[in-house]
Amino acid sequence: MAMRHQCPTRTYLVFTVGMLAGFTLSLVLRTTDLSSHVPDDDFALSNIYSYDITSRQVREDSKEEQVEQLETVDTSEHLHKSVATATDDNNNVSIEQELPPEQLILPKVEHPHSLNEVLPSRHSLFIAVITSEKNLLSQTYAVQSTWAGGYENVTFFVGKDSDISRAPHFMSVVKLHGAVEMTSENSRRSLLYHVVQYINDHLLQHFRWFMVVGDNTYVRTEQVEVLVNNYDDTYNIYLGRPNRHFDKKEEDSFYNGNSHYCVFDTGILLSRGLVRRLTPHLSSCMDSDSLLSYEGDWEFGNCVLKHLDVKCTQAAETADMFYIDSSGQLFESPTLFSDKRMQSAITLTPIRFPKLMYRVHLLYEELAYNNSLLQQQRHEDEIKKSFPFVPARLRSHFKPIPDKKSDSTLHSLPSHLLLQPKFVPHNKWELHCWDYFNQTQVLQAFHHLPATGLIGVDRQEARNVLTKGMYLINKNRAPSERYGFERLQNGYKRIDPNRGADYILDFVLNRQYGHDSKIYKRINLFRPFQDEFLIVPNEGSSDSTVNFIVPLSGLSDRLVKFMRTYEANVLETKEDATLTIVLSNSSDSQAVHSFIQQYRNNYPEAKIVILDVYGEFARGLALHKGAQLFSKYDLLFICDVDIDVKWNFLRRCRLNTVRGKQVYFPIFFKLYKMDFVRRYGRSNISSTVMRQNGHWAHYSYGMACLYGEDYLDTGGFDLTLQGWGEEDVSFLHRVIKSGKEVMRTPDPGLVHRWHPKHCSKSSIATDTVYEHCLRSRAENIADRIELANYYFEKEQM
Repeated sequence: MAMRHQCPTRTYLVFTVGMLAGFTLSLVLRTTDLSSHVPDDDFALSNIYSYDITSRQVREDSKEEQVEQLETVDTSEHLHKSVATATDDNNNVSIEQELPPEQLILPKVEHPHSLNEVLPSRHSLFIAVITSEKNLLSQTYAVQSTWAGGYENVTFFVGKDSDISRAPHFMSVVKLHGAVEMTSENSRRSLLYHVVQYINDHLLQHFRWFMVVGDNTYVRTEQVEVLVNNYDDTYNIYLGRPNRHFDKKEEDSFYNGNSHYCVFDTGILLSRGLVRRLTPHLSSCMDSDSLLSYEGDWEFGNCVLKHLDVKCTQAAETADMFYIDSSGQLFESPTLFSDKRMQSAITLTPIRFPKLMYRVHLLYEELAYNNSLLQQQRHEDEIKKSFPFVPARLRSHFKPIPDKKSDSTLHSLPSHLLLQPKFVPHNKWELHCWDYFNQTQVLQAFHHLPATGLIGVDRQEARNVLTKGMYLINKNRAPSERYGFERLQNGYKRIDPNRGADYILDFVLNRQYGHDSKIYKRINLFRPFQDEFLIVPNEGSSDSTVNFIVPLSGLSDRLVKFMRTYEANVLETKEDATLTIVLSNSSDSQAVHSFIQQYRNNYPEAKIVILDVYGEFARGLALHKGAQLFSKYDLLFICDVDIDVKWNFLRRCRLNTVRGKQVYFPIFFKLYKMDFVRRYGRSNISSTVMRQNGHWAHYSYGMACLYGEDYLDTGGFDLTLQGWGEEDVSFLHRVIKSGKEVMRTPDPGLVHRWHPKHCSKSSIATDTVYEHCLRSRAENIADRIELANYYFEKEQM
């Protein structure tokens, strides 16, 4: 028993003595100046490596950086100042640069939690986009909104004379104070020197690769990163699309060749090592007389070749990677993605218009989305294959992917793959017809016009659908097996309210290689609806005063009816509104003033103003004079004397009009000649908005709600137009050109009373307006059915 108690005691004693000896040895080592016994080289290397008692983290820089640090460290003053000296490959260039000590001596972390605490790192790629002031809100904005918006390390560079105050706050814009602002697309290349100098001064320690492109180039950033990560950035690498065209200037060059420089248009990639060694020579290259020319990329290539003996990479594959559309039509073609090089390209140029930049970006995003779905399908297959072999107690909470073919498990699919069942009509009223279209027009059965031109958003939609269809047809085909687009024979479109847009496309195709025969192919393309999400609405102020502006040519029963409606819906309800009547030179001006004075007496708090305007009547001029009475903060309602305004319209006028952003053009309901309708038709007195009573005047833009500020920004009405007609369409065009949003919708609170319409060539400016007047007079008598009843009745008499 005694021996059993002594053994543990002896063990504890030995353990305690060992701990004391280790502690004593550590104190001795800490008080000894080991640096005095270590050569300078070993001390420098001790700063390159960092050790820990429990683990060893080693960061071995490139050979070039080790030499730089070995020549830099001074054991006596290394904490105060460090001077880096490096030489190029020919040992004839010396660079001296003061560096902060923390860039040379790594921090000593006893127990690091991550490698980043002891191993300095650099980002892989920085992209510099050379642009100009005039493009900041157009082409450059499109670049930022597409490929540059999804990549963190992108900066835009402009010349010293540029005004960058208008640039959006989310864009990183740098003004190069040493560079002259240049507007020519070719002359902007000479900014390349200043961009490289900026990179050396501010970014060289943070990135390994640098790319310089123009604002007419689309860059696939992920593919560029994959490319540069395969190469050592400490080497002199000058990568891009080599120029293959002979230039007369190169005959006198020191290099008798025609492909030594990279074309700027497709982007230039520079390694960190090349930028560091080239920077000392930039000043001499920029002082050269050749810089006065416009070929900045050619001169930059000369500078790289002369001082570093490096040419642009000559690999043949760079022609496909850095893609140039020499035809200038590819990015607008329906067969955009039929070319295999479009999928292998990492940059594409020239993209001269913002809409084409968005189009290319859309197609690449769709390509990435399709690839992600295929990758997800592979993961789902692996999960279903491995799931049965894992015991239940070892399984995660993730449930196996159900069979998509089974209707009972449809709602268990991932949300982005869920499709609602097709809409099934129950009677002829719920049946959704297909619209027919081809490359020039659209045929819609229920449209007021039997055929309309394929223009505007319809044309853009058709182009996107055709492009997508051609891409899907050729997606899995070898280049020799691919089809070329010839024309669209038939196109059908239908909107399923539960699912999305359905397209049936009948293509006429041809083989791209070796076949002359035409091929007819039908595909069914489906575009699902996106998930619902909230956005910030355009909402005006609900408490603004609505200021009526009504042009008038004289006293008539039309003014009496207008004031009667105005009294019932505005004055009696005490709505926050004012009325300004612009009275043109009229013989019964005094009678108008006397008539309006009666309402002023009955409603003393009401604000009703009459503005007399002398000269021939012109609706545009009268409305312009009335608008000048108000400030830019006042809400204006441009109205006619034949309009009955309901009280609920005033709230919609306030909410649908946003100062500085949106103008409201309501569509009013235009009544037919009610005496004629009641006699020969089936008028419904209980409801005004009925087919028998009138129609929506979608062709008229005479009513508008807008703020005074927006009226001034648009330039107002065209004052050269006389009489009635065309001034509303002209004003609408000015609103659209000003960049304001237009809200256009039927408004049940505006009803246009029928009145006789006189069409006289002497009082109408143009023949076009005269024809519109005749057509309007005929259309406003009655509905077609009522006119047919009248015709048949007369025929039987």
